[in-house]
Amino acid sequence: METMEKEMTGEESLKIITDMINKTKVNLRQSSFHLLFWGWLIFVCSFSEYLLWKFTDFTHPYYIWFCVTRKHCIIRIWIQDRKEGQSSYLC
Repeated sequence: METMEKEMTGEESLKIITDMINKTKVNLRQSSFHLLFWGWLIFVCSFSEYLLWKFTDFTHPYYIWFCVTRKHCIIRIWIQDRKEGQSSYLC
């Protein structure tokens, strides 16, 4: 079975690329809350770990990551379920 490939013009190629970029922008806007939330969460955890390491006698300042990542997964699933009305079991 041979597949027939059509030669695309430059305008057709540019139109396909532009359409894909626009679709990506829309998809990114829909999930921007999760991206921003994750970024702020990483910042808070990093800063908290530094403060625990530098200014306290706490021997394991990295423990903060275990608590926060679990909470983030729970919050993310809860928000996604509320918005979409679907069940999501993955973080």
